[in-house]
This record gives sequence, C-alpha cells and structure tokens, in this order.
Amino acid sequence: MVFKGQKRYNGVAIASLEKPETVSFGLDDKGPTDEDRLLSGVFSGIPVVNTYVPQDMIVKTPVSIQAPVVQAPAGVFRPTLLP
Repeated sequence: MVFKGQKRYNGVAIASLEKPETVSFGLDDKGPTDEDRLLSGVFSGIPVVNTYVPQDMIVKTPVSIQAPVVQAPAGVFRPTLLP
C-alpha cells in the first residue's frame, strides 16, 4: 500500500500485492504543492496513476473523456478475488 493525504481531506492511494518498483507524488512542475493529489508508481512493469480531482463548480459544457482499453498480458491478473 502506497498512500499520501490529509486526514478527512484529499488523498491518493494504490493498493497492490506487488511491491512498487518506483513511486512518485505530485507533478514535477515547480508549481503549487500537489503531492496529496497525484500518485504514480510502477508495479510489475505496469505504470499506475491515481489522482484526486475535486469538482466543486458547475460545468457549463459537459466533458467526455474515454480512456483507451488496454489488454493486460496473460497471467497478470488473478482469476479470483481474495478475501
């Protein structure tokens, strides 16, 4: 488990049975601190990104974003969920 955040506020986490190869928090853009809102890591060669993006305003124009479908290599995911 890799996580960063504030109690009762924003935060990000990635839970995995595999240990991460690399982990980074926030953007590397020298801008405002955003470490509690962006987490990225590589697990078994697979890059994973988790973000916290608050939406507290009315959007005048709907935005549609469709993520590409990626086929996982055979054997990467277990066929059953563990309790």
